[in-house]
Amino acid sequence: MFVYNDLLALGFEEAMLDHGISVPNDVVIVGFNGIERAQGAPVPLKTVEQPFDQIGSLPIENLIKRIENQPVNTKTVLLPKLVIRDSCCAKAKSTVRTRPVGAVTT
Repeated sequence: MFVYNDLLALGFEEAMLDHGISVPNDVVIVGFNGIERAQGAPVPLKTVEQPFDQIGSLPIENLIKRIENQPVNTKTVLLPKLVIRDSCCAKAKSTVRTRPVGAVTT
């Protein structure tokens, strides 16, 4: 089950566990955001982590460039990071595998 944010994914996980449904053996759960609380869940949550620091800083940098009449990138792609934990696969121990976060600009 892909849930559009980690908080709802954690609530879904809790409901599944409360009803005796095994995570991840019966249902696989993936969240979206990368909140810290996801790693401390009863079954640590697999999530797509957003680069929030860049989401906040890049618009400010572009605003400053515009004020100073400097060229501004018209398109910026921020890459998320996939954090794999126990809610996606049956493992005894939580592992984290990530893709690098970076900005691609044109």
